[in-house]
Amino acid sequence: MRKIIFVPFIIFILVGCNSQPVFSNYNPKPPPIASTQESIDSPSTSVPTESGNANLIIDPTRISPVSANVITESPSNENLSESAYVSLGQQAHGQVILPKVPLVSQQDFTSCGEAAFAMGWNYRHPDRSLEIGMVEKLGMKLGVYYPASSPDPRGYLGTSPSGMVVIGDYYAVEYNQLPATTGNIDLDNGGAFSRLEAKGLLYSQLSAGNPVIIEVTDDIGNPSKIYNDSHYVTITGMNFDAGIVLYNDPLVSLSMSGKYSGYARSAEWSQVWTSWFNNKDINPGQGGHPGRGWYMIVR
Repeated sequence: MRKIIFVPFIIFILVGCNSQPVFSNYNPKPPPIASTQESIDSPSTSVPTESGNANLIIDPTRISPVSANVITESPSNENLSESAYVSLGQQAHGQVILPKVPLVSQQDFTSCGEAAFAMGWNYRHPDRSLEIGMVEKLGMKLGVYYPASSPDPRGYLGTSPSGMVVIGDYYAVEYNQLPATTGNIDLDNGGAFSRLEAKGLLYSQLSAGNPVIIEVTDDIGNPSKIYNDSHYVTITGMNFDAGIVLYNDPLVSLSMSGKYSGYARSAEWSQVWTSWFNNKDINPGQGGHPGRGWYMIVR
């Protein structure tokens, strides 16, 4: 359900980020998938990634043989076909965790997109890390980020999927890097195939050492208690056997006043998929909901 704030004579549609604190889905206990090698129940190995961070944890006794090919591919060559992702989703086993993806907290209830992008960028380019304030100011300068104090004339708040692309392209050109890969899970092929494609995408990218930014509803796992219908988070790991997803949530400092960490929050895969699938974000001035099944991989 879309979050609407009624102000005399003005209606602001809140999309692109969270609009108010969420408490019910936070768990102060450690997630069921730990982000340290010592806590994994079978031997693990650390695989160097393209970003130079040797922090990819893989359980070699349980991960599918197809991952060996995925891991050795260059991130620039990972734009697989939908059918290939479906196949990967069918074969995905084991767990893949990126435990050192930095958490970036959003400074405003509308800047989750900028914070999620900064997480992906800072992980890939630790020597050129971005401060969240810098990214927010850039988004405003480029006319793609709309804070509560300065909404789009049509009432849009936050950063749309197309706005995220603009921000990614800017930093790619600025630092002479590959542009971010973005796209949408094909939801027209039916629920079963869409879920497999999404799982295959996560399997491929996480195995290659790439965090995945996705746009979800702001209360993962509780679609009947949605405060806002769009929010960006960064997927950092998944146990494909147990169906548990780890993600960094940029909202944590605002919503919990720093009480709980936003690192490696956990949710069941079915909950993440439901939230990802039900996202209702738009591109200002355009029809449809391109936020449904949307993802970004920073290069």
